[in-house]
Amino acid sequence: MDRLIVLTDEQWQDLQQEGIPGARLVVIPNHMDDSKIPVNPQKEPSETVIYLARYSEEKQHLTLFNAFRKVSAQRPDARLHTYGVGPLRRKLSDQVKAWGLEDVIKINGFTSDIAAVHRHACCTVLCSNQEGQSLSAVEAMVYGTPLISFAIKYGRAIFCRTARPGFWCLTATKRRWPRP
Repeated sequence: MDRLIVLTDEQWQDLQQEGIPGARLVVIPNHMDDSKIPVNPQKEPSETVIYLARYSEEKQHLTLFNAFRKVSAQRPDARLHTYGVGPLRRKLSDQVKAWGLEDVIKINGFTSDIAAVHRHACCTVLCSNQEGQSLSAVEAMVYGTPLISFAIKYGRAIFCRTARPGFWCLTATKRRWPRP
């Protein structure tokens, strides 16, 4: 291996501690194409929470859905819209239907119009139990959408230093979600 590209300084440090020479590591963070970054992102008033992630176990959609059931009980106008593809989409849809929450939790496919999704969102969530550096968190910063996230290892420090205020939850098992 000549070089290994990592997304964060923290990954660079961890790999050095594992014995990989720093000279062989290069940090190149996720980024957005400058032509797609809005100068003044437009927002519309909304009670819609968004989650853009692949439908797979590590993204912990069911943990989010269970938390959102509590939110919707206290805020009947709140909605959760998820976007993505993956093997769990049907199972997640079936669970939402079993709860009778199809009008509250919308499970959508892939979207290429991320700007429109963010324009109609009051906040975005990141429920993964692992990330390199979340592209959806970068997009939230770009579109001015507040982020609620589990305190995952990589990337969080970057967003805490540079992003607008958000909420950081310790772990899924502690159920420390912000109150609506």
